[in-house]
Amino acid sequence: MHSSVDSLNLEQVPEFRGPMMSLSTAASTLGGIIGSGLGGLTLILHGHSSVGAILGSFGIISGIIYYTFAREPIPRTIG
Repeated sequence: MHSSVDSLNLEQVPEFRGPMMSLSTAASTLGGIIGSGLGGLTLILHGHSSVGAILGSFGIISGIIYYTFAREPIPRTIG
């Protein structure tokens, strides 16, 4: 999934691919650190079922965000 998200991000603003790659990597790493910390804290305080519910909720929210804000940068025609 990460490669498809990275490709989608790069296609949104093609003239800034270099900075977008760097920002994407930085944001992904920061998100991984924050997510691991919060997931570990939730696991310690509330158990496995709460972590599953939170991860499922985040998955649904991220899907809604991508569906809402991502657009096809170049209209493609068949023929």
